[in-house]
Amino acid sequence: MKKYVCLCLLWLASAAPLAAVPAPLERLRVAFAPGAGNLSVLAAAPESLWRDHLGLPVEKVFCAGEEEQLTALAEGRVHIVASIRASKVLAAAARGQALRIVTVACRPRPGLAGHAAEDDELVSVTTGQFIMDHNDAVRAFMDAQADAAEWLERDGGAAALLARAAGLDAAQGEELRRGRSFSPQLTDKDFDALTRTQARQRALGLAGPQALRSLIYYRQLRLLTPS
Repeated sequence: MKKYVCLCLLWLASAAPLAAVPAPLERLRVAFAPGAGNLSVLAAAPESLWRDHLGLPVEKVFCAGEEEQLTALAEGRVHIVASIRASKVLAAAARGQALRIVTVACRPRPGLAGHAAEDDELVSVTTGQFIMDHNDAVRAFMDAQADAAEWLERDGGAAALLARAAGLDAAQGEELRRGRSFSPQLTDKDFDALTRTQARQRALGLAGPQALRSLIYYRQLRLLTPS
């Protein structure tokens, strides 16, 4: 009887499907789009900053616009979209694309004269599957953006590089540096702005019923005030 039980257990173990092990990343492919409308400090950040965090090459993939960014992500041609309007992310999620907001890519600095509170912030996104398979790379991307935001503050020539990446002149780059925050951390104010964007998109029939928290990378949710 004991031998029979052992044979049954061995058969069950051999018949159980093995979890697929994701292939290791050879490089991280990040999608960017031109212009100030999809501004990302990482588009201008030096390569050394990427290497300090990732330990693998980064391939910058430049797309014509937001729809092309989302298509490239859905087709697996890129791993992360560096900067895209939150409304576009919500609309894609409503169409069934399994997206997660990883960072806030850019937002107006709070309380600065001449800048009112804005909805539809720029965010970076990836897929839920990529987070499951390569969570370390997603965390490294967050850290790289945090360092890039600090680099923009301390390096006198960084604003000019940011302007060049966005197709602007140096004076506009300095205005962006003073008027925008590139900190990746999601704050309660950011979450409120995303909530307003989602409500507006729902009213237009462009956002689905998903809870907003389900569309945000779990490490960012830890930073919010519990609801």
